[in-house]
Amino acid sequence: MAKSIAEQLEDLKTIRDGYFTALIADAANPQPSYSWEGVSVDRMTWREKLATQIGVMNTMATRVSPTEIRGQIV
Repeated sequence: MAKSIAEQLEDLKTIRDGYFTALIADAANPQPSYSWEGVSVDRMTWREKLATQIGVMNTMATRVSPTEIRGQIV
């Protein structure tokens, strides 16, 4: 069964909040860039991409949220 709009919105907010938590933890205790088994991880790039993903989650949440349109007939 498909999730309701409210459930989808809550899922997006949970994901976004997890990203915020990761950025806050990294700001409190910054980790260096590293390489493991030939894979390099540049922490600055990681932070930038995480910030981009927060923006994507905000955009998706806005699109999923119910919208109220008000108008006035003159």
